[in-house]
Amino acid sequence: STVSLFWPIPAWSEINIFECQFEADFQFVVTVYDDGTPDRIGVETGVGDIAKSYFDEVTKAWVIVEFVDQGHLPSTLTTILANGDAWHSRHTLDSLGGFFPSQMQGTCRARIIS
Repeated sequence: STVSLFWPIPAWSEINIFECQFEADFQFVVTVYDDGTPDRIGVETGVGDIAKSYFDEVTKAWVIVEFVDQGHLPSTLTTILANGDAWHSRHTLDSLGGFFPSQMQGTCRARIIS
């Protein structure tokens, strides 16, 4: 007879949250997960469009790419420096193929949930 033991293993994950404020009262929240959950950029923690984040070990900067159309089309790029300075670039396409670029400078406040 074989005895199988299952021990509960706690799943520790870390969530990086950036609360960003830009010109003209434009603000959003970036939620970055380390457990495979899709990152989000939107109006509150864990809510919004799908995003993909990249962390640069050398500069300690984060780069976040926001996707629309259910994650198929990149639409914004946000770079957050270690000191919180941030740039948000939009690459908006309209239904007729027009392109409307814009860029804003602001700040992001970082916090971690673990």
